[in-house]
Amino acid sequence: MDAHQFAFERGVGEAFIAWFNVREGRHFVFDSRPEKAPDLLYRDGSGQLALEIAGAYYDSKEATVWWGAKRGDPGTPREWSGKNMDEMLVSSINTRLTEKCLKSYGSDCMLVIYAHPLMTTAEELDSLRHRISMPLRNPFREIYLTGFFPMSSGGSRGGYYVWRLG
Repeated sequence: MDAHQFAFERGVGEAFIAWFNVREGRHFVFDSRPEKAPDLLYRDGSGQLALEIAGAYYDSKEATVWWGAKRGDPGTPREWSGKNMDEMLVSSINTRLTEKCLKSYGSDCMLVIYAHPLMTTAEELDSLRHRISMPLRNPFREIYLTGFFPMSSGGSRGGYYVWRLG
């Protein structure tokens, strides 16, 4: 794994843990990155919380543009476009859920999927949540969908959002 991937996972984890700590009245702090899955381990005194982090993008080309730019790859395309982006994002979330639920991460791990919503507002994704399909096999204690969503001229306030999926 490269430093950019770790920085992404750690950033997603830190935003989620800040939200989770407020919601649960806890004080989890980053402890380590285990050599094997899951991605991140947090502690609050004797309490432990393991997080597996996954990114969801509109499609593989958008992910390539995003990661290539992040890594400074000179061969990375500089632009991306798509159609039906909200539906594409939901499809990507469903794909990530399926992929992650096929693996094992220990008995007390939570999955945090970070949606990378360049064009989708939180309200738009919220209206499509009924189309997110939970796999029959679910090895996670809880599953959350998160993201920093854009503001829009239509009134979306933007910001960090979290939905519990399972």
